[in-house]
Amino acid sequence: MNDGAIRQLGVQLWKTLSASVNGEVGKFVELEEIVHFGSQHSIDMQQITELLHWCFQKEYFVKTKRPDGEFGLMLIQAY
Repeated sequence: MNDGAIRQLGVQLWKTLSASVNGEVGKFVELEEIVHFGSQHSIDMQQITELLHWCFQKEYFVKTKRPDGEFGLMLIQAY
């Protein structure tokens, strides 16, 4: 995936996941939302990983422990 495609899809992923938690900073995104985004855009898990890495660099999300002790993806900047 080239840089332009990563940026474009990364913004779409951020927008989609932000909407999935109603733009509430501090809320955790459900894994199903990420998988659904990948299937909608016909992208594989490697490409999803690239997009998430891009989103982490932009500080849209952070990977942190959920209250249940598992790691999750928390929105830290709403779209």
